[in-house]
Amino acid sequence: MVYYTTILVIGSLCMILSGISNIGVIKNIFAFILVLALALLSGTRYQLGGYDYRNYEYMFQLAPTLNNFNVADYIKAHGLIGSDIGWTLINSVTKSLGFNFYGLTVIVAFFFWFSLYFVLKGYVQNLNIFVVIAVYKYLLDVSFIYMRQSVAVALFAISLNFILKRKILPYMLIILFAATIHFSAIILFPIYWINKIKITKTRLEWYTFIFSMSFILVILHVDISSLFSVFSHFISGSGSQKVSEAAAGNLYGDTNIISSVLHLVEFLIVDIFLIKKFNVVDLNNDKQTLMIKLFMLLLPIYSIFAGSPIMVRYGFYFIFTYVVIIDLLISKINLTKKIFVFVLLSLISFAGMYKFVISFDDGADYQYDSFIFHDISIRN
Repeated sequence: MVYYTTILVIGSLCMILSGISNIGVIKNIFAFILVLALALLSGTRYQLGGYDYRNYEYMFQLAPTLNNFNVADYIKAHGLIGSDIGWTLINSVTKSLGFNFYGLTVIVAFFFWFSLYFVLKGYVQNLNIFVVIAVYKYLLDVSFIYMRQSVAVALFAISLNFILKRKILPYMLIILFAATIHFSAIILFPIYWINKIKITKTRLEWYTFIFSMSFILVILHVDISSLFSVFSHFISGSGSQKVSEAAAGNLYGDTNIISSVLHLVEFLIVDIFLIKKFNVVDLNNDKQTLMIKLFMLLLPIYSIFAGSPIMVRYGFYFIFTYVVIIDLLISKINLTKKIFVFVLLSLISFAGMYKFVISFDDGADYQYDSFIFHDISIRN
């Protein structure tokens, strides 16, 4: 807990200092060092991440080296999406390069964190906002636990540039590869056409109202999980089984209603301020409008689909948009209000991070441990 809190505190101070200063180089240096710390923290973690960590370790042991890995035969036997072929390939490449499982965790962590860093660098002025939000929203779950999905999230972030450039082939190829790593990325294929949707203040207001009200279905325990069954026809292997279990409402158990409410409230706070301050949005700026549209995709996930654990995890693909939206909204406010927002953001991030630490796996991640402390090498 000390390590997570330390990074959050330093990140918060850097966020405030960077918000006061207009020196872009200083902002980037602070954020780069903190992202490096996050990558090292998650990349060198030792036996942290619950069942998933042990499962990934087992999968790495089973993965063949490249000279024994026939991709065509693997696809024929197991299918392309849902069989983890992309993840198996990453394991095989890592193993063939002479790295062990701990080398894999380092490689995946650095790819995840620095992919998001360099992508968001082109969208925001104060990258330290990303660090503060990420400690709560990405560090202990996506980066520590969901290694495969962390790679898929990073690939999606990288692919956004091809949406802006209207290059469909490279976008689809990246998402296809992401889907072979984690089947959830299959929902990202239609995102390519999201820029065809025009946004206005009125549309955002109606969209927010309709989906916010749909949370009533969650409160009334109306089951909409059967909608997921249609995706099982496009997925093979263990992915198909998970989708079928999700459609039957048997995957990952029940969601915590308190967490669902908190996710929705967090979103609505930012969303309402976005609508209120809609005049700060440059509708001719494709980067801004793209991020707003991706941000709004979080609302149905946190409202009508909040009762489905598998759908809540789809939110990981769009959480980084919080950084862009908040950075945009504070760009035109005075220094006092800006500092207030930074302090509030830091407190919310700490509360969310603390809640996750003590609740996940009976607090197993509370005491951080690194394989560096055990003098373990990343090479075989």
